[in-house]
Amino acid sequence: YLFGMLSSGISYYLMLTGVYRLTIDEPYHENQEAEARINYLAYHDDLTGLPNRRRLMQRVEEMIVQSEKDKSRGFSALVIMNINHFKNINDSLGHYAGDLLLQLVSERFQNEVQVNEELFSMGADEFAFLMTERTGVESCLVRASELLRLFETPVQLESGEYHISLSLGMSIHPGDGETAEQLIQ
Repeated sequence: YLFGMLSSGISYYLMLTGVYRLTIDEPYHENQEAEARINYLAYHDDLTGLPNRRRLMQRVEEMIVQSEKDKSRGFSALVIMNINHFKNINDSLGHYAGDLLLQLVSERFQNEVQVNEELFSMGADEFAFLMTERTGVESCLVRASELLRLFETPVQLESGEYHISLSLGMSIHPGDGETAEQLIQ
């Protein structure tokens, strides 16, 4: 009789844990994974995997708040770069080559990101480079010209080597704006 009660109790326990796992635990974890994926897609560029404009806006706002709290953080710079004549590349070589070019440009930038720097994709052929805690405006300008020099060597696509150039605009905080939108414009 005792053995029968013990085996019934174990069976009942195993059944309840199975029901719990199937009705609560697994759906909960699946939901968490789906939410994490949605959050990732909301804040990252699908093609390059870089944080996107929405995340840049958040990050610049955070940087502004931090610099207001601690004035000793120095200067910050936001550099917006775009690939010159990208539309021509897309039109003449096709969208596949254009996508590949964007990925290669992204990789080249990512390999050069240093401490207190972040890279973002702004969509299309635009990239943003956020530099924080700089000692002066001159250090921001020097770093911006280093970024442009990254493309003195050609980019290798499947159809050959291509020399590309970038246009660059830069805003400095404090000085060029007090909101993320002002700095990004």
